Amino acid sequence: MSGLYNPNFSPARAASPQIRSTPDVDSQYLSELLAEHQKLGPFMQVLPICSRLLNQGSVISLDFDFWI
Repeated sequence: MSGLYNPNFSPARAASPQIRSTPDVDSQYLSELLAEHQKLGPFMQVLPICSRLLNQGSVISLDFDFWI
């Protein structure tokens, strides 16, 4: 199953290891989680750069407001 909605996902199961389900559901959940993690890879590489640029922009605008 692909997409954002997974009817087999349970927050209680994710938070509590005592609640067990079938290995097939766990395997499917982990494979989907890994696929989503891999999709984020390119974004994770540029986030520190974007953060630095955004912070630079706010400092520059603060300096500009000071001189007006």
